[in-house]
Amino acid sequence: METYEEIDKGHGRLEQRKYTHFALTDWVDNKAEWRGLKSVILVERKRTIGVSIQEQSSWYISSLQVNARKAAKAIRSHWQVENPLHWWLDVVYGDDHSTLHSANGPLNLTMIKRYCMNLLTKDSTIKRKKHRVMASAVDDTFREKLLFG
Repeated sequence: METYEEIDKGHGRLEQRKYTHFALTDWVDNKAEWRGLKSVILVERKRTIGVSIQEQSSWYISSLQVNARKAAKAIRSHWQVENPLHWWLDVVYGDDHSTLHSANGPLNLTMIKRYCMNLLTKDSTIKRKKHRVMASAVDDTFREKLLFG
């Protein structure tokens, strides 16, 4: 077992993260059933905003032979990819306010939004992302350029 801790202060909050890395060896029961599994990482997060304190624990499994510090870097890097994606879906497409609740509707619409997001990301003629979305909705020439290059 190995631990690594980080503390970040900014944007009006204090964030503490403690990473505990457990290398999987023969002490794990049924290890053979987890083919390729090398480690388990526990992340304990504590966020303080004013007098409000939020705590969260997350578990990760990995097929990589890493230490606590490398695991922390990998986990933080993953969120650097995830956060912009969710920002697009929430802010640009208004996903948080969606009223679609059918069986496959939300999943299908999310796939379409991600496809459109990829097309819109490749364009740099319009600076703001929200403006690109609007232009693609109202400007046939812009939409054609996005779809067909």
